[in-house]
Amino acid sequence: MRLNAGVPHDIIFGKPGAPFPVAVGHGAARRLSLFLLRPAAPAPRGRVPVRSSNLVSVGHDPDRQVLEIEFRGGRVYVYYGVPVPVHAGLMGARSHGRYFHARIRGRYRYQRVS
Repeated sequence: MRLNAGVPHDIIFGKPGAPFPVAVGHGAARRLSLFLLRPAAPAPRGRVPVRSSNLVSVGHDPDRQVLEIEFRGGRVYVYYGVPVPVHAGLMGARSHGRYFHARIRGRYRYQRVS
C-alpha cells in the first residue's frame, strides 16, 4: 500500500521488540490503511569513544530511547527502546562488548545505518 501525497498521515510507533513501527494513513476515501514503515534513524546526542576490542563509540538519546553503536570495521547500528539504565550499564561495564552481547544484542529492535 502507498501513502497519498498531500494527505496527512499519523504515525503510531510500535512497542520495543516489534520488527518495525506501524504507520496509519488516512486515504482519500477516508479509509484507514495499515502498512509497515522502516523507522528513520534518529541521531543520538553524539557518540563517545569507548575502550573496547569490539565497539568504537556509543551514543544514546534518552528521550527517544535510541542507542547508536559504531563497531570495529565501521558499521553503525541503532537500537530502539533502550532505556537509560541499560545505556548506563553499557558505559560503566568493565567489558563493553560482553555487556552488549549479554544485555542488548537480540533484545532490542535495530537497524544498520552505515
